Amino acid sequence: MLKVFLWFVSNDGRFFNGALNILERQHNGVEVVNLTAVAPIQLTKDGKIVPFVPLDRLTGGGYEVLIVVGAKQIGMNKITKAARQLHLPEKKLLGDWIVIIPGFTLEKKTSLIDM
Repeated sequence: MLKVFLWFVSNDGRFFNGALNILERQHNGVEVVNLTAVAPIQLTKDGKIVPFVPLDRLTGGGYEVLIVVGAKQIGMNKITKAARQLHLPEKKLLGDWIVIIPGFTLEKKTSLIDM
């Protein structure tokens, strides 16, 4: 099961209508371990409330991928810059729109990064 941290930079319903379901199929399930945003939000997944972590308290541990919801609207360059300032591992960043690209898998992304 894939451990995911969600970083909401905008409210983009397409993520929940497609990307999360795709990830769940690819990885035999997804566990959303935490979420963050500029202001506190509440999210329920599989009947459980996902814990909120303030943006300034993010760490690089406890998850395999940090999915940025709404990243395409903001721009991945801004997201990457913010991640550097927060000392987050850039290798774990993933814009939500990338997940819905036909044929996308995290294994392919990882192999491209490691080249």
